[in-house]
Amino acid sequence: MSDNLYRTYFKSIIGSKPPEIAPPLSKWLGGIVREVNDDSMTVEFEVTEQMTNPGGYMHGGMHAAIMDEVIGMLVASLDKEFHFVSVNLSVDFLGNVKLGSKVVAKSQVIRQGRRIINMACEIRDTNGKLLSRSTSNMGVTEQRMDFKPRY
Repeated sequence: MSDNLYRTYFKSIIGSKPPEIAPPLSKWLGGIVREVNDDSMTVEFEVTEQMTNPGGYMHGGMHAAIMDEVIGMLVASLDKEFHFVSVNLSVDFLGNVKLGSKVVAKSQVIRQGRRIINMACEIRDTNGKLLSRSTSNMGVTEQRMDFKPRY
């Protein structure tokens, strides 16, 4: 698959935090793109105090937000004619990680249809321990992908 505008952009920021013009949630999460492939993307995040629950572990909502973010980034890079948005997100919480730790989220295309793209994502700690996993269906919108990324 050839690189499109979004895939080219994500490859250009490998190793960097999101730029100032990135969407607000992307900037707040502060993920660093580590790898961009045709059917997968890997992004690293640091668990900040604002991401933790009262026990000092990464909040479940942060697992979901990170996975939805990395899934969305990958779908944007697929060179589709129209934008896709989340239809659902099912998350399994399998482990915990403390404040200050780094986690790696990897999204993967499972199946691409014309109207629905089935995706999966896993979050692991830096030792490879599986912390959470999700599946998501992304549905097509009527908004064309014929404009520049919002980055």
